[in-house]
Amino acid sequence: MSQPNSPVILNGSKCAAVIQEQLGEIVARLKGTHGLIPGLDVLLIGDSAASISYVTGKKKAAEKIGISGRIHHYPADITLAYGLEKLEEIQNQSDCNGVLVQLPLPDMWSADGVDAERRVIDAIQVAKDVDGFTLASQGHLFSNHPEGLKPCTPMGILALMKAYGLKTEAVRGKNVCVVGRSHIVGNPICHLLSQKPQEDFNLGLGDATVTQCNSRTKDLARHCLDSDIIISATGYPGLVRADMVKPGAVLMDVGVNRVEDSGKKRGYRLVGDIDYEAVLPKAGYITPVPGGIGPMTITMLLYNTIQAACLQNGLAIPGLDWADIQCKIAEI
Repeated sequence: MSQPNSPVILNGSKCAAVIQEQLGEIVARLKGTHGLIPGLDVLLIGDSAASISYVTGKKKAAEKIGISGRIHHYPADITLAYGLEKLEEIQNQSDCNGVLVQLPLPDMWSADGVDAERRVIDAIQVAKDVDGFTLASQGHLFSNHPEGLKPCTPMGILALMKAYGLKTEAVRGKNVCVVGRSHIVGNPICHLLSQKPQEDFNLGLGDATVTQCNSRTKDLARHCLDSDIIISATGYPGLVRADMVKPGAVLMDVGVNRVEDSGKKRGYRLVGDIDYEAVLPKAGYITPVPGGIGPMTITMLLYNTIQAACLQNGLAIPGLDWADIQCKIAEI
């Protein structure tokens, strides 16, 4: 993979704004032609400041493009049974097209060995699983079902790459190192990139040779150095160093980590898994943290909600105009 004269910063915030503008036009057409306003419902348990901030951001992003966003907020001391009951009520509402449960869930729900997170997630109807976390959605993904709703962060990674002109040829036959094995990011992005390029499945970004690493991998540096594309989603700040990266590599950083910084008002700053400043001179393309993958995750959540609304109403899934997106990104 050839290296540009200087690293290309894959600005997720700007890319998200461009794609969300297009999504807003799609929502307006659905409303005008079919009287359909996609609805996104979020179940929030407890008063975690971080969780409240996350769901508020999702609601605002949804409403900005015309999606009806609703937060259903309950105290942390409700029982698991009550939470499941409320989830069923929410998703059975006729104007609910997509539903998600904000994680983490109350600790007490997992008492006595109960896997509360899996029980709650799998109680979501697959047609409305806009996070793509249920076992049924994961089954659709790993069986290459094109109309299944896919996890938002992996699709956000692909969308950001495509928006900046990294098309089929930039991935086909390339070596990819994925550091992480979660069902949210690591596993699905490995599968998406290794499959045949299909526009309605992996945005045409496939046929890569993928190596998946984890915390027990021996000689992680060697695997990274062999790779044209590195995707890290571990939560370990500075894990990927400059001596682990080949010149011109594409670096997608999913990690969001707090590190102490007395010079900041909050006493900390956010960094990724990749040592950004050290790696920057060697990178071909790189995502910043914050402002990289995060905004794209929310954008693909909105797109999933639109897709879910269309599928539930027997309408064709509207595609994104990638030529227009790439043109606008080039102008920024």
